[in-house]
Amino acid sequence: MITTAPFIINSLFSLLVFMIAAFNINTILNGILIWLGISFAMHSFPSIGDAKSLWASTKTEWRENLLILLGLPLVIIIFIANVLRFFWIDLVYAAILWGIAAGLINKIPFI
Repeated sequence: MITTAPFIINSLFSLLVFMIAAFNINTILNGILIWLGISFAMHSFPSIGDAKSLWASTKTEWRENLLILLGLPLVIIIFIANVLRFFWIDLVYAAILWGIAAGLINKIPFI
């Protein structure tokens, strides 16, 4: 949980801030909120050190609990995401979250 919780929490914060920005009319505050949402999203990916820590704990503890093996795909995803940071995958992720937030706002019936 220590490795993946920041990803989940930052992604949720980013979605929340993007949804608030979609409601906001003030352009200055809207710009600040969008910047904040992008910042949350771009800093949500775990680091290589987190991936190595998850890999080490998975290798040593998988015999005690087979659910720990679910961490193996996460390790691979974390390594790939960190390699793709060179191509700004974290900014692409922020844009995807912005699209999700905008889609959620459009589905709310009272807007």
